Amino acid sequence: LIEQDEHSPHRYLKGDFNLGPDDVLADVGSAEGILSLQYVDRVKAVYLFESDPEWVGVLEKTFAPWREKVKIVSKFVSDKDEGEAVRLDTFFEQEGVMPTFVKLDVEGGERCVLQGMKGLLETALEKARKALDDNADIATLRSVKEELEQAYGQACQCKPEAQGPTVEKPAGQKKADDVMDAEYEEK
Repeated sequence: LIEQDEHSPHRYLKGDFNLGPDDVLADVGSAEGILSLQYVDRVKAVYLFESDPEWVGVLEKTFAPWREKVKIVSKFVSDKDEGEAVRLDTFFEQEGVMPTFVKLDVEGGERCVLQGMKGLLETALEKARKALDDNADIATLRSVKEELEQAYGQACQCKPEAQGPTVEKPAGQKKADDVMDAEYEEK
């Protein structure tokens, strides 16, 4: 599959980074679920977030053999809990589960999704901090956290509507997929 070519912007796991039997995969913007299908036999649980009804039907058929470990969530993932939208913080708190890997591919709405998962990011950061003994490493983690907050802490408006959430971006800003797709085509 060209999607999983090492230069593809849709190849989410590269090199030695892998998922294992204790991992919980949250595939946000799962579409056909290629990443989840690749790892469903290796992980503890998979949560597929897909708001397009046509893809949801495909996912239900594809993942039928793994019903006991796969949950399909037919909602927009955003920074608000309203109507057809859900925040990852709220969803996973209600599930009583902490995802260990979150893949985001939501057509430019990634900033809103990150806003709606600040609690998950804080929890992951706190767990990492507790696992480290070196103060320099803790300072590095804090620095990364601050960079994330600066990069994604800008106001965004997500409006779940029939066609999906819209994200207000600064003028001239391209979607990450557009840039990555252009880089892939050059190779």
